[in-house]
Amino acid sequence: MADNKAKNSKQKAKEEEDHEESKPDLRIFHPDRYSVKAEEKTTVDPIEVVKLSPEDKHIILETWKEVEVHLDKQGPKVFKRIFEVNPKIQKVFKLDEISPDQLEAHPVLRRHSQQFMEAIQYAVLNMDQLDGSETENDVAKVFYGLGKEHIRFQGLNDSHFGVFTGSILYVLSDTLGERFTHEVRVAWSRLIDNLIKYIQQGWKLETEARK
Repeated sequence: MADNKAKNSKQKAKEEEDHEESKPDLRIFHPDRYSVKAEEKTTVDPIEVVKLSPEDKHIILETWKEVEVHLDKQGPKVFKRIFEVNPKIQKVFKLDEISPDQLEAHPVLRRHSQQFMEAIQYAVLNMDQLDGSETENDVAKVFYGLGKEHIRFQGLNDSHFGVFTGSILYVLSDTLGERFTHEVRVAWSRLIDNLIKYIQQGWKLETEARK
């Protein structure tokens, strides 16, 4: 009887494992697609990044748990805020004729914002690699590559990158409420500032390469 129970338990566990493996991958951000190798880089201005402390990483991981529950809703809110702060960026996305109340549901914005938030999630889960080193799997290489992809957005310029960190913090504050303390703001600011610097640098690399 005990043997049958153990056998059934193992069989059920195997079935659950097979079910998990068979689930379709609904992500649209795939890091391998964007990773930039060291030899592909060209000479650009050096990037100064702020190293995350163990406490920063702990805070980010803990608060991210609340954000990722509704990741599909957070992304459009971030970009809606970006467009509010700098309406010219909305034109870059060719969404300048879309009214504010329709923006969050627009398929173009939803797809891009989903990709963006999945990229943030990737960085959050791999913060130990975000050290500016030249290792093959460094998160920095992925965000360099992501930045290079932004060359397709005609009209994008250096000044546009400055609104992203504040817009993300704005949405985090709204999501976390009273839990969005000074320490949480500082930790997230450091992470997002670093990521945006890499994206911006990747965009610069591609811009220079096409001149």
